[in-house]
Amino acid sequence: HMAVLAQPYEWWTAQFGTRCMICGVEASATRQLDRDHCHRTGEARGVLCHICNRALGNRDAQWLRRAAYYLEQVEERASRVPMLMRPDPQE
Repeated sequence: HMAVLAQPYEWWTAQFGTRCMICGVEASATRQLDRDHCHRTGEARGVLCHICNRALGNRDAQWLRRAAYYLEQVEERASRVPMLMRPDPQE
């Protein structure tokens, strides 16, 4: 697993570019992108900003689809709650 991580940062950006592959934020002079790899196979997957990399964690696509479904259901239920019943965000 460590062989791909041993590749220099320049190899990663040559392969995957200089933008986070999830949110699109650009690497800066002070903050490089994280090198993302599959924890099961060790294969390089791409480059991600720190926030997206931490959010992704060691999760697989099936888990992420279930999480997205969950969030969509919560949002749908919330959209059906009348505005008068919603908590005031100022409180």
